[in-house]
Formats: sequence, C-alpha cells, structure tokens
Amino acid sequence: MPPYSRHRSGRLAHKIGQTFETILGNVSRHQGICCIRIPDGCRQVRGAKGYQLLRVSTPFDYVLFLNGKSIVLDTKTVQAKTFTHSAIKDHQLRELNRCQPHVHSSGYLVWHRGVDQVVFYLSHLLTVLKHRQSLSVDDGINLGKLNQMDLTRLFTDNVPRPIDS
Repeated sequence: MPPYSRHRSGRLAHKIGQTFETILGNVSRHQGICCIRIPDGCRQVRGAKGYQLLRVSTPFDYVLFLNGKSIVLDTKTVQAKTFTHSAIKDHQLRELNRCQPHVHSSGYLVWHRGVDQVVFYLSHLLTVLKHRQSLSVDDGINLGKLNQMDLTRLFTDNVPRPIDS
C-alpha cells in the first residue's frame, strides 16, 4: 500500500474513532452516567531544536461512574464481526487488569461497524486470548446498536467477574 493511502486510511480510522467516542459521551450523559475521558498523554523532551512534546500512551480511554460503581475501559472500532488479538495493546490490558480488583469492571468497548453492534469485552477474557485468536460479538456483553447502546447494562451485578476477585 502506498504511503499516501496508509496516511489517508489512518486519518479515516482516527475520524471513525472520534465519532465513536463522541457518541459514547452523548449516550452516557443521556443515560445519567458520568463519563470521564482520560486526556492524551505527552512528555516534554529536549532535542536538537529545543524542547519538543512527544506523545505517550495512556493506560485507557475512559472511566464511567454510575450509582457508586466505576468502570474503566478502552474504546476500539473494527469493521469485522470479530475482535482480534492484534488489536489489543499490551500496556492497556496490563493497566485494565491492574484496575480490575478496584472497580466494578474493566475492558474494551468495541464498535463492530460491519454489524453495527457495540460489545464490551472484559479484561480477564482478553488476557486469555492467544496470538491469532479472536472474539466474536457473542463472546462479550452486547450493548446494542451504536446510537441505541445501553451502557447501564455494564453496571448491573450480572456482569461476570474474574474468578480470583
């Protein structure tokens, strides 16, 4: 793929991700959920041309609160009906698992654009996923179509918990 096409594809993916995050914020506010976005991180370093800002990874994208319960999550969008192991960032999964004992739930909130379904995959489920494996829409907690997703389902006591917690 020529560099120009990759650049254009990257911009399109970024725009789709921003759309998903905007809708997530609007839907959560409408459902009475406090939704806090973790800002993009940066670090200031001294270079040959003076100080520069370098982008650094953040542990996850959002913290949601409802009725004294909290959920930490990272958002992803995919075109396919499956969520592949390659889409998981090791540092994010490590941080989600580190938070798991202290929150109601943690995981990835994935918009499967091809079937217009939003699915929450629990972090402990993602931990056991091996290289070249994937999860289907049925493997997570299906929250419905993008504009009609029910985020309050994540705060119920029916959300599976890791065995050791």
